[in-house]
Amino acid sequence: CPVCKTTFAASPINSADGTGCCPQCGTTLSIFGDDTWVPSAAMHSEGELASDLNIEGYEVLQQLGQGGMAVVFEGRQLSLGRRVAIKVLSPSLARDDSFVKRFEEESKMLAQLSHPNIVTVFERGKSKDSIYFIMEYVEGIEGAPPMDLRSVLDQRFITPAEARHFTLQIARALSYAHRQSIVHRDIKPGNVLINRHGDAKVADFGIAMMT
Repeated sequence: CPVCKTTFAASPINSADGTGCCPQCGTTLSIFGDDTWVPSAAMHSEGELASDLNIEGYEVLQQLGQGGMAVVFEGRQLSLGRRVAIKVLSPSLARDDSFVKRFEEESKMLAQLSHPNIVTVFERGKSKDSIYFIMEYVEGIEGAPPMDLRSVLDQRFITPAEARHFTLQIARALSYAHRQSIVHRDIKPGNVLINRHGDAKVADFGIAMMT
């Protein structure tokens, strides 16, 4: 539960509208379905993944973030000397065809999108047991590591002008995706990166759906 941080089991089968209540604080929550659920066993350590990650033409530098399905690393494309983000599917999920399909669908959908407020995908591939795709590196303000909108909101209040700026950019990105028949389905501050110019970049289409 994002409100009281209680962990509890829930099933969308028991909820006609796809929501449920936290047993601790009673907050109404969205409950993931079969195509959005990720097992807790998917969580893994940075070392487990980074030590086996060897992608031809790229240097893996450091971990940037970790989600339910994957870990994102900072990397460097050797031929061009540019920084990139490398999203790698959890090894435990890479053995499950359904999760591999979801991960590959995310890269396919992102590759179809070309918009200034959506993170760009360059390529995808497989190295040993690692399934990955390469994305643009969204540098933070003044060269800082990537920062999502959730982190910004945790640090300070944003101004009304900033709120309007981010909202319009996110809305434009989602509107563009919808015109390409892609629905994000997980838009939230944690899935919006803020780049060095203070602009929003929508990311993480991991549970997006083609309409």
